[in-house]
Amino acid sequence: MAIRNDITVDWGVSPRLITVASPSVELSATDLFDTLRAREIDNEAMDEDIIVNAGGFEALGGGVVVGITVTLLNALVGFESRTGPSFTQCSISGGNVVALEDDLATYFKTPLHTTEFVFVVMANSSSATQSDLEAIQYASFQNGVWIDDTSSQAGTGFPSGNREFPVNNAGDALTIAANRGFDKLYVLGNYTFGSGHNIDGFTIEGQNAVKSIITIDPEANATLLEVFEAKVVGTLDGGSTLRECLLDNLNYINGFIHQCILNPGTIVLGGGATAFIMDSYSGVAGTSTPIIDMGGSGQGLALRNYSGGITITNKTGPDSVSIDLLAGQVVLDNTVTNGTIVVRGNGKVVDTSGNHILSGAWNGATIVNETPSQLHPHTLDMIAKAIWGALLANHTVANSFGSFTKKLLTVVKFLGLK
Repeated sequence: MAIRNDITVDWGVSPRLITVASPSVELSATDLFDTLRAREIDNEAMDEDIIVNAGGFEALGGGVVVGITVTLLNALVGFESRTGPSFTQCSISGGNVVALEDDLATYFKTPLHTTEFVFVVMANSSSATQSDLEAIQYASFQNGVWIDDTSSQAGTGFPSGNREFPVNNAGDALTIAANRGFDKLYVLGNYTFGSGHNIDGFTIEGQNAVKSIITIDPEANATLLEVFEAKVVGTLDGGSTLRECLLDNLNYINGFIHQCILNPGTIVLGGGATAFIMDSYSGVAGTSTPIIDMGGSGQGLALRNYSGGITITNKTGPDSVSIDLLAGQVVLDNTVTNGTIVVRGNGKVVDTSGNHILSGAWNGATIVNETPSQLHPHTLDMIAKAIWGALLANHTVANSFGSFTKKLLTVVKFLGLK
């Protein structure tokens, strides 16, 4: 029960005026009802007719109740006048407020009495009915089923699996999802999907890559899976989409990886399809790199807008690899023996010993190196030495900078300045 001292009643007028004193700008329907009930037993109101009634809060099942409706009896409510010149916005919320005239049969058009430089917003709420109970329950899930293996909640009856009562096992979560038409699972904390879990076509969202580790065992069905905001390890079954995740050891990857961090570990491609890794980064500090295992033959790779180091291994088929670097290093293992590998951008291409790999045939593969490392690391020094160490006799092209310098030095010598 909340009785507010800033609410007063003028009993001597009709309709009676209920005023919320400045500087208050908010009023809930329940606070209004509780306070008016208390005011009715004040000495000044002992001979007055009651000023308020209310209804609501009947239980509809499943934790849902009807909202409150406060009925003012020959009374209007308002907020105390402000000095202006700008208007102050005030609000009445948390239920419905209506007002009956003194005949107690006719409703006022508004339950508000006007005050100066005050604008009142009424956030009315419609009472729940049995007919919309299903819609209310559905909305409590926020378009997916919630899993928390530390929860005590189990079973498939409402409210199991909604945000307030996350279910503690994937079996119940998948049944709830099927019953209610959801294809999304929210994971709170860590969870492992394993034998008997068919998450084909589902979207799984963790809390973030630090709070949620999602492990997918080989026994789980995980085709066309989408995973967001989690650390992901285990085995996928193809056609996957991973966004804003931290990727560790993962098997059988094809599909799309967007804005992910590749941790120390190996990502194994599979499924006879191209894997697309977009706008992603190495999470490995220092000289080591994440590893992409090409799965032998049959899988292509498009690594776009990548930052950091990456090692390519186990490539025996003719499938192409295309890598666009923001800044980084591509390491080709000696198990890369076939196909065309194109590397562009700001970085270098090396073997596992750190030797630069230039465009052309290499270890059975075809390398197209369009990075600065296509220039041998000593080439720039050699160019500089070739220019500054060239003999003056070699500069014979008319109007060239070299011939101009040659002439300038001749003048210097003639004037005895050297």
